[in-house]
Amino acid sequence: MEVKNTKIKSLILLIMALFLISACQSLPFQPPEQVLQKLAAGMMAARVAQDWGQVYQYLAPDYKNRVSKENFLGKKRDIQFGDFTVESVEIGPSGKEAVITVKYDMTVMSFNVANKRITQNWVKTGGKWYYQMNTDVRKVMD
Repeated sequence: MEVKNTKIKSLILLIMALFLISACQSLPFQPPEQVLQKLAAGMMAARVAQDWGQVYQYLAPDYKNRVSKENFLGKKRDIQFGDFTVESVEIGPSGKEAVITVKYDMTVMSFNVANKRITQNWVKTGGKWYYQMNTDVRKVMD
């Protein structure tokens, strides 16, 4: 009787392990470069839509600790972003910082500027990527 119970328990454990493995395989794994490309595109799309509340969600926690959402939303902006392309994603050796190059069009005070390039610095904090304002991540990466 005890041998039969052990076999049943082993079978149940095996079935549970198979379910766990199949569940993990169904989770979409994305390389960090792809994740960062989507994040940068999402933030730029929010800028194009002038959804500054959404842009604020991409910002690093240290920036949010210094600048409240209300202050961020209240900033005067004389810029309208247009078409953009995420050109490159470069992740640093530690895997916790990245530099993303974005090309975009913009209008500033009625002046159109096409094909402007900017490097965005991103940092990984608590397992999540954030846009790091006013920091040169390349210094960390070199």
